[in-house]
Amino acid sequence: MINLETLKKDSSNYYLLDNNYKKDAAYYSLIIGLTEYFDTYHPDKLNNNDDAQNITEINNKYENGSDYTKNVINIFIHLQHFLELQVKKELDSINLLMSSRINDPIILEKVLNNKNLSDEEISKCYSVEMSDAIKRLCDLVKEGVLTTPSSKVLSANRPTIDFVTYMRNKIMHRGKYILKYCELDLVMSQHVLVLFKELLSLPNYSKYNKLLNGQCITALIAPIIQAGAKSSVDYSEIALYKAFAKAKSNDKYEERYYFSTDELAKWTKKIQTDYSHENIGVEQYVKCPCCNKDTLAVIFDYSDIEEVFDEIGDEQEGVTVIHGFYPTDYEQKLVSCANCGFTLSKFITELVHYDNKYASYKIWQ
Repeated sequence: MINLETLKKDSSNYYLLDNNYKKDAAYYSLIIGLTEYFDTYHPDKLNNNDDAQNITEINNKYENGSDYTKNVINIFIHLQHFLELQVKKELDSINLLMSSRINDPIILEKVLNNKNLSDEEISKCYSVEMSDAIKRLCDLVKEGVLTTPSSKVLSANRPTIDFVTYMRNKIMHRGKYILKYCELDLVMSQHVLVLFKELLSLPNYSKYNKLLNGQCITALIAPIIQAGAKSSVDYSEIALYKAFAKAKSNDKYEERYYFSTDELAKWTKKIQTDYSHENIGVEQYVKCPCCNKDTLAVIFDYSDIEEVFDEIGDEQEGVTVIHGFYPTDYEQKLVSCANCGFTLSKFITELVHYDNKYASYKIWQ
């Protein structure tokens, strides 16, 4: 049986994240937190544009939903983790003591004199709570000790950082409280994403900005921020830009110049399998506004199916009875791209309603 105490102390049991490629723990938390937010628009829950500004109706559709609950937990745990690492990195740039509590005088002497610490000694440097760390950073910025652009951005956005930490603690220590959908959209579009856009726009954060499937994170979140800044927030507009960001940050998103008939047939079958409990059909494929390929499936729901018997021919030639099932009532349900996965429900209206640059795209037939 493995000895847990030995496992803690033996550094040979661990590997360091590749510093050359810049994918440290902060990177993974940033990507997880953002992609979970992009995923909060669930087309199966929001399917009526009349509800686009009906906060109560939207929130009711999401309440106690397991997928949304997972989204929110991951958003706040991981984005808070990213921010905490950035705050403590700023403090460490002065001295490890700024972000640590060290009780051992031998270790303390080494830190004060910039001596190297062993793995065991490092494990005895206890990281301070985030509430203490952000206070120290803000005080140091105020007194002119910390002057880096990133430290100033973090300090100026302390209320947002405090709220993200508050939500993380509420989830971690209480495990009961999940922020509702519309309130989450407002918090993210008006505060959290604003902070991340400012931070990731700095030269020393460019390493993070382009690592989301090669996409520029600041470009993905800018339309969401703009939608949230309007005097009357349209939640369908925020949902649209989350759908764009989700598709573009997906590993499956790529620029493809050819999509075979066989591949489209497989996608059609997949859609029918995914919605096996419903009468779903793909009417046609049109140009996708996300990847610009003719791979956007126009999906209809045939809600009423009638069994029909028909006779053709005459008594002299003979009568043939044709038997079949035909839709008597149907409506377009959603669109979903076989190439990039971009998916919208009728919670989203025609795209030109949100931006004239989409005037050439018509997604609802």
